[in-house]
Order: sequence, then structure tokens, then C-alpha cells
Amino acid sequence: MKKSEVLFVIMLLLATFSVEAQNKSTDYFVGRWELSVQGVPEGYGGYGKIELNLERQEGKLGGIIVLGASGSEKEIKINKVEEKETYLTVYFDSDSGYEVYVFIEKENDDQIKGSIMDMFDVSGKRLK
Repeated sequence: MKKSEVLFVIMLLLATFSVEAQNKSTDYFVGRWELSVQGVPEGYGGYGKIELNLERQEGKLGGIIVLGASGSEKEIKINKVEEKETYLTVYFDSDSGYEVYVFIEKENDDQIKGSIMDMFDVSGKRLK
């Protein structure tokens, strides 16, 4: 083999490992999460608990958000998810027709933290 062929094979292998590592790190957010929202006034919907259900389809994250307490839940389809390695932003439509976003970032293996619309603090845990 020529030097250039060996170099090409090594680069190809490194690229393959890089893509695999990237997929594993971004799949951290896949699954069900229970989010606790601090400071949401009753007139703003009063949703102190949110369940975030994320799944990967065709390489992209999507899913639903479940708002409300047990017995009065409302499912909302996620419009889009912007994802990075250790954080993501989830967009969905509110009852009033405005697009709302939830920013979350990895805290440890089973916990996340963030905010809704940069106004209300959010903490969350993975549901198993």
C-alpha cells in the first residue's frame, strides 16, 4: 500500500469512530424526563410539572411534551429540537399560540437543568 492509501484508511477509521461517539453523546437526552418548573404563576398555565418525551427518528430528536398534573394532562407535539452535545433547546406551541422553548443541559447521568423562555428555572430527572 502506498502512504496516501494508508493515510486515507486511517482517516476513514477515525471519522467512523468520531461519528459513533457523537451519536452516543447526543442520545443522552433520548427518553422520558420529568421537569419541575419553579415560579410559574397560575395565570401562566400553572404547569409546575412537565414530562418531556424525546425520541430519535431519522437522526433527529423529536417527541411530545405532557403538561399538567395527573388527570389533567395535555400532550403537545414538539415543533423542533436544536441539539448540541451537552444541551438542547426544545420548541413547542403554547395554548395561546406562541412558540415556547425549554433549554436543558446535562447535569449528571440522570439529571438536567435549564429554563423555560429564560424566565423560569427548570430541574429534571430521567424517568425509568
